[in-house]
Amino acid sequence: MRKIFLAAGLVVVLLAFGAMGSLAQTTTDQSAVQIFFVACENQAVMNFTGSMPTGYDIFYQVFSGAGGTGTALTSQRQVQVDGAYAFSETIPYNGATVAAGATASVRVIVGREGNVNSSLLDTTVDDIQ
Repeated sequence: MRKIFLAAGLVVVLLAFGAMGSLAQTTTDQSAVQIFFVACENQAVMNFTGSMPTGYDIFYQVFSGAGGTGTALTSQRQVQVDGAYAFSETIPYNGATVAAGATASVRVIVGREGNVNSSLLDTTVDDIQ
């Protein structure tokens, strides 16, 4: 009986954590990026923490589908980072919404300052609204 309660409690904790947003961590030879993304109805919450060598920044854009697909909900944003950093931003969508239960995603690129095409990292993180 105790094992059933423990298993049920673990499921509840996992479901609660899943409802709070999506977390990803990526490390390259030169940088570490922890991404926390929450898709809301008409805005997204972005948090980045980690370390970055001089001359590199984080670029991100939120989309209406999984894996960086669908309609762009925001313009591409640039976050200037250097060394150890922590960044948080709430960004409104461009007049669109994400329905309850729908998936949105953020595409995150680490690239040279001002040059998103020279990327060290290109990844996506999904979240269910």
